[in-house]
Amino acid sequence: FFFSSRRRHTRQRSVSWARRCVQETGYIYNVLNWDAPIIFDVKEIVNLIIQGSKYFCLVDRANGLMIYNYAGTLMSNPKYSGLRVEFLNKRYISLSTDVISILDTSNPKIIRSFDIISGKPAVIHVEHGIEITELILNQTENPSERKIAFVDANKDLFISPVHKPEIIKICAMADTFLWNEKNDILACVADGRLISWLFPNGAYIDKDLMEQAKIVKDAHDLGKFPQMICFTNSLIQLRRFDGALATMTVLSHANLLHDLYEKTSWEKAITLCRFVKEPTLWACLAIMSISSRELNTTEIALAAIDEADKVQYFNYVKELPSDASRNAALAMYCKKNTEAESILLTAKLYYRAIKMNIKLFKWERALEIATHHKTHVDTVLAYRQKYLQAQGKKEASPKYLAPVSYTHLTLPTSDLVQISVVAVSLKKT
Repeated sequence: FFFSSRRRHTRQRSVSWARRCVQETGYIYNVLNWDAPIIFDVKEIVNLIIQGSKYFCLVDRANGLMIYNYAGTLMSNPKYSGLRVEFLNKRYISLSTDVISILDTSNPKIIRSFDIISGKPAVIHVEHGIEITELILNQTENPSERKIAFVDANKDLFISPVHKPEIIKICAMADTFLWNEKNDILACVADGRLISWLFPNGAYIDKDLMEQAKIVKDAHDLGKFPQMICFTNSLIQLRRFDGALATMTVLSHANLLHDLYEKTSWEKAITLCRFVKEPTLWACLAIMSISSRELNTTEIALAAIDEADKVQYFNYVKELPSDASRNAALAMYCKKNTEAESILLTAKLYYRAIKMNIKLFKWERALEIATHHKTHVDTVLAYRQKYLQAQGKKEASPKYLAPVSYTHLTLPTSDLVQISVVAVSLKKT
């Protein structure tokens, strides 16, 4: 679709006066049929037009931000205190299928997001420590995976979920960046290289796998300050500093893998990766399957890239007896220990919550859970005693010196060996 505006002059008369009225008119064209545009009225002169796949945004000084669909229907008019539309440009606004994000020009460290249909602001805004210079939303159809990428004044590239902000830096010295127009693939030009992340959500699952699911190509031919124009399928079109256009590609099978992931066609996804025989694609499939809790596919993908330790861990996760314990184990794998503990306590799996904190050497938290729920206090004290014996130390905290009958508790041999090995390694370091 293509949007254009045109001034329409009308003459109104009455008995005592006559005046000439100037009104803006919007035209929405389908590029496959230029003969029948959709016409709608615009109240004021439009300063900026931002287009998305399903909606577009008009910016004028009188009404602020107005979001329309491509039938010419006004959807919403997002507003917030301190909005200065005269300072907005295409680098400060981004549209997706469900959210519009705007950089707060009065405080350029804050990104405000609004629901497109209702115009209501998000509960939590993305707030950064340094001034933000550009932002772009991903274009995936799944609202739960809505993420925003932005560059700050130091030219560092960050990503964050929109609805539950958690900012993670993924690249430095980024000149330009862009999401794929359909799938969750992010590309940027940084320090003379074209970097493509096939599944950026891996930053919240496993950073090691995310690095393996990254493609790096030399891009020194682009010169200084190139700008990405569009990212369609596997083709990225860029404009060089001298105005010339250049085209680069990412792994062509990545888009097909994303389509299979959205359809949850795991068998076909495995077949595709076996046919292509590309480790980057296997790493991407591993992250996707972990995100979807598809552990059988995870095992196959990790085995294909020789991640034996991770295969062993996911075999352990599969053998856990309940959904709560499996979800907690996966949360721990993603380094979300607080979430894992919350899952276990909600499911009343107190022993597993205590054991998790013991393995993390969070002795005080383990004892707190045990005393609060009045269970396995002797277990915590026994593990603590054996740990100190292996490390060659004596108990100094009065919390663990309370008279509790734990001396006759027998710990599993595997746990004693594990604690002893960890204690010896800590002693050496």
